[in-house]
Amino acid sequence: MSGQYGVILRRTGNVELGEAVLAFRRLEDEVKRAKHLVGELSKAAGIDVKSILRSPPRTGPDAVAPRVGSNTRLPGGSRSRFVGGTHHADRARAALPADHRAVVQAQSLFHKSVVDPKFSPRVLVSGHNNSKLGRTVEKGSWKGMPIFQLTLEERATCPTSCTLWRECYGNTLHLARRHKHGPALIIALRDELDALNAKYPNGFVVRLHVLGDFYSVPYVDFWGRMLVRQENLHVWGYTAWGPETPIGARIAQLNEEFPGGWVVRESVGPDTEPLAMQVTTIWRQPEGPSVDEGMVCPQQFDRTATCGTCGLCWSPAHRNTRIVFVGHGRNTGGKSRPVDAKPAPSA
Repeated sequence: MSGQYGVILRRTGNVELGEAVLAFRRLEDEVKRAKHLVGELSKAAGIDVKSILRSPPRTGPDAVAPRVGSNTRLPGGSRSRFVGGTHHADRARAALPADHRAVVQAQSLFHKSVVDPKFSPRVLVSGHNNSKLGRTVEKGSWKGMPIFQLTLEERATCPTSCTLWRECYGNTLHLARRHKHGPALIIALRDELDALNAKYPNGFVVRLHVLGDFYSVPYVDFWGRMLVRQENLHVWGYTAWGPETPIGARIAQLNEEFPGGWVVRESVGPDTEPLAMQVTTIWRQPEGPSVDEGMVCPQQFDRTATCGTCGLCWSPAHRNTRIVFVGHGRNTGGKSRPVDAKPAPSA
């Protein structure tokens, strides 16, 4: 690919065209890897994927949920893959074995999907590419700001104390482009944040992290510097690092220093005492919009379309509310029914 890049530069002098050719070739390689993975998994499971795709769609009570593309909106504006509810997973089936290589070596189940940021088209990707996040914030103090997401390698950047170490939902995301952490990531982030800060004078939002976590104190410090340097930057996310750890303490400090621009909640086990700025995960059908563990994520039950239309996680009014996610992962279990169809809390 580098040879093709050189040819384009020598013949045209157009750097952007050369980079576009490289990005196209990378996409072709990703498609080839995906096709190979589908073939291997279907062969191992004894499933003829081609015959299933050629079959007419089922109708009636046993019909599966419709396939949802990136531009598909379901009733109420939702892009959720499951109509009228969500699937909650059986935790035992969602977990990787304790002796699995990805668990023991602290890496993604799809380690080959980890890319060097130097060769990635971009490290901050529009939330429009994520059916849960959404393209833009549509309510609250961040209204109108575009959403971007950063994906790192799960487990490789996470504390082993994470309560979802084996059940990480990254176990299902074989096509996600995970970015290798390190100096190249910092350089790419700095350059892209500079560009976004100039492009969006009214603000933009970065979700940290779709997969992965804060991997060092200097990395957290980098985001602290960016909050000072980029006056239009806003961040929300989750971390498995507790406030008793150096990384968690620095994250909590930024929560205090930048309450309007940095909202990172701690991910804890469901049996811990509910505290401010927390999220947790349960592995059952919730009894309603609120359960003993906290307030259930409205997006998971189509009470709102996306994170952008919800705003609960970064809402100043709900900083003391623990938010509850319903576990999802490999070998999803029974389909849950929607909780009481009330609008999401106001941000």
